[in-house]
Amino acid sequence: MSESSWILRGVDDDARERAVEEAARRGISLSDYLTDIVLQNASAEQTHQRPTAPAEDGEPSPLTMGDKFAIRHQIKALERRLGSSVTSLDGALNALDTSVFDLTSRVGDLEALAGDTGAALGGQLKDLQGSLAVLRLGLSGIEEAAKAAGDSNNLAHATLADACAELEHRLGDIETISRGADRAAAQLAEAQHAYRISVAQDIESLSRETAAHLNAGLEEVRAAADEAAAQADAAAAHLVAELRSLRLSIDKRLVESAAETKHRMHAAFAENAERLTGLSDRVAVHERQSERQAEQARAQLADVEVGMQGALEETALALRRADAVLAADIVRMGENNRTALTELRSDMAAETAAMHERHLAGAARIANAETQLSAVSEQATTRQEALDRRLSATTASFRDALDQVDTTISEQFDATALRATELEQDIAHVRRTLGAEINRVEACTLAALEKQAQDRLAGDEATHRTADKHAASMRVAIEDMRARLEEQMTTLRGQHANAQARLEYVNAALADDGPLATVISATAEEVASLRTRVLGIQGADRDVLDRLKKLEVNDTNTTGTLNALRVDLGAMAAQAPAQIERLAKLEVSIADLRLDQLANAASAQIAAEAEALAAVQARVTNIEERQADALHRLSNEITQFVAENDRRLSLLEETDVFAIAAPFAAIEQRLGELEHRDIGTAFAELRARIEERILGVEQRNVRTLEQLSATVELIERRFADSEADAGVARSA
Repeated sequence: MSESSWILRGVDDDARERAVEEAARRGISLSDYLTDIVLQNASAEQTHQRPTAPAEDGEPSPLTMGDKFAIRHQIKALERRLGSSVTSLDGALNALDTSVFDLTSRVGDLEALAGDTGAALGGQLKDLQGSLAVLRLGLSGIEEAAKAAGDSNNLAHATLADACAELEHRLGDIETISRGADRAAAQLAEAQHAYRISVAQDIESLSRETAAHLNAGLEEVRAAADEAAAQADAAAAHLVAELRSLRLSIDKRLVESAAETKHRMHAAFAENAERLTGLSDRVAVHERQSERQAEQARAQLADVEVGMQGALEETALALRRADAVLAADIVRMGENNRTALTELRSDMAAETAAMHERHLAGAARIANAETQLSAVSEQATTRQEALDRRLSATTASFRDALDQVDTTISEQFDATALRATELEQDIAHVRRTLGAEINRVEACTLAALEKQAQDRLAGDEATHRTADKHAASMRVAIEDMRARLEEQMTTLRGQHANAQARLEYVNAALADDGPLATVISATAEEVASLRTRVLGIQGADRDVLDRLKKLEVNDTNTTGTLNALRVDLGAMAAQAPAQIERLAKLEVSIADLRLDQLANAASAQIAAEAEALAAVQARVTNIEERQADALHRLSNEITQFVAENDRRLSLLEETDVFAIAAPFAAIEQRLGELEHRDIGTAFAELRARIEERILGVEQRNVRTLEQLSATVELIERRFADSEADAGVARSA
């Protein structure tokens, strides 16, 4: 016997609590305890009423038999009414459970509550049958007592009248409860209709707000992305223009420096040739030695010029390569940003459209399901109390589902906003990095150009000073060489050996392809050695001037020698055009070599740019393929999910409302089976079936949540992979 039957029968709460405590104290069920109490009361009444019966009362009077028949008729009528009410309630509940069984997992809570209500009604039916059995025992005892004792008929009649009055009172209470249930059902139908309208309005307003918020967010993201792309393009164009102008200025400066150096060298060579042609015959031997020294100096200057040109060309090539790499990085980053923004726009638009369609379809189908449920509730007005609990559970589940959808949408919006913020931060970081790199490249380039200009000026000044000192020393040496020819030859041989050693050192440094600083240091050392030599020559000249006066006496003796020197000088003058032609050929060969180097550098730069462009295109193609595959799989999964929901909702929509009344045809048949049916076994089977249904609903909900979480995780992982690829591309 369930506790709900006591509440429905109108039993006092205090009496009910005392009975429950006594049954718990005895360790038996409440139904067994009540059965024992009723049997004990019936036995006590029989024991108390049997001695008072007169022995001479044989047959009951007609009035007593009529009263007894009327009481029995009333009791049977009451029993039939109660049995029909209970059986009709049980049949209608089973029919309602059969109709609710066809609903999907969204109304699984309704099905579980229907099973609970069926179990409660089955318990009430069992309690009612126990009460009727106890009542039958009491009536049989009363009949036996009436047959045995005639005098007790009046008392039995009064007792039965009281019992009938109490039963009539309880029947009135039951009818009152039924009318209250009808009114509650009507109120529940009105509340359900209002709730359905409010839910539809809430869903519609939520969809509008969601669409508006998402459109506003997308517009902001689109505007920010367009602005960032425009700024990146402008920065890239400005950087390319600056680098081009820088490259042109560097090339122009290199050309001007080479032309100026050649002009100065030509002027120096022409001046040396003019000075050589003006020498006298007296310095023939010294002139040959001077010529060898001049050739060595020219070779050294040519080597220095070649080294400086090689260093300048390497610097220009490095700047061009840096320019090409930076331009390629800027273009690649711009393309990656545009691709990522395009994919983000398309994904967000697709997700927004799909979410809006799912909201609309779900709202329409929920409205249809609620219409069917309202029709079912109108036909089953006597079970509104159980339906109230089911609809409460359905409302809670719908609210949970709406809260879950709202939470999911909010999380997706937050994730989208976070990705947009990260993208803006990446763009700002790239912009700052590009600005820093551009400033660094400009600073390094300007510093390198300034250093090269300073080194070139220092080299030119040192070369001029060296040439001037060398010319002065040559003039002084030519004047006093008549007296110190042998001594000067010895000194020049030693100096020639030192210069040859230093020249080999410079050539070794140039052969090792050392940096420009090594060449400059070697040149500075050579200039210092030349300065030392000039100072030594000047000191020697002062000594020679003192001796010149002594050697003038011997001037006449050297007249023949001067004639010979004049002959040698004429030969050297005849060889001067050949030397000029050789220098011109050397300049042409140097120009050809430089053009070849520039052509090789240009071809290498073009090949490197082609390889970088091919690599960028391959990466972009790979990223596009991965994104296309991910979107395709996601669309397939969403399509399958929507198709499954459509199938389930179509099953709900195709369910005929009038088919619910079909099980009522089997009520009469089940009424006959109730007398022979084992209520305990049926109740156990019903409980097992309800538990199986609840377990199945929970498993389906768990699987659905797992699929949803797996889908969300897959989407996040794909977004993370695309962002990681974009980061790798930016770092590359």
